[in-house]
Amino acid sequence: MNKRRELIILIHGFFRTRHDMAFLARFFEKNGYDVFRPNLPTSFSTLEQCTERLERKLQAMLLDGQRLHFVGHSMGGLIIRQLLARNEVVGLGRCVLIGTPNNGTDWAVIADKYFHPVLKIFKPVSSFLPGRLTIAQPRNLPEPEIGVIAGNSNTILLGHFVEEPSDGRVPVDSVRFAGMKEFVVVPYNHLQIHHRMPVAELVLRFIRSGSFADSLQ
Repeated sequence: MNKRRELIILIHGFFRTRHDMAFLARFFEKNGYDVFRPNLPTSFSTLEQCTERLERKLQAMLLDGQRLHFVGHSMGGLIIRQLLARNEVVGLGRCVLIGTPNNGTDWAVIADKYFHPVLKIFKPVSSFLPGRLTIAQPRNLPEPEIGVIAGNSNTILLGHFVEEPSDGRVPVDSVRFAGMKEFVVVPYNHLQIHHRMPVAELVLRFIRSGSFADSLQ
């Protein structure tokens, strides 16, 4: 790995693996960035356990002064926020959260009401309950620039259970959170949003400039 280049760390979501971030990885590598896609236990481990696993993986890496950017899809965004709340990250750059349930999702409420025993197996779902999760502010000062992307295409099977505008899993308003710098909505559902070129370009734009609106240089 070329230590002089910037590194983008891609964090996958619930019930997914590092392979789910392959599209973004290829895009960023083509644009001159090093990429790290860790596998995290997001299916059966708690948010805290996933964050601890990421911490250990980062500690084991020889970063040698690289600037670190973080991009997370869905639960991956919560893991990034927990990492920043627990650690002062040396060389921290910018972060982008895609379809992240920062304020919970109705899907977790449904699971808790009708399939409560399942939550004992799929432990991360408890973190998606509205009002259940509190994440502290990042330790880095000044606070990192965090861009947030939400989808509003409710085209996923059973997505109609989410009554408000959503990506079929996470309501648009739930993706917003107080610590974000910028927010943008795109016409994709939760499963496709991080596999679409316009979204990849938005992420790259924010990492380079700190804004979704600025033109790519």
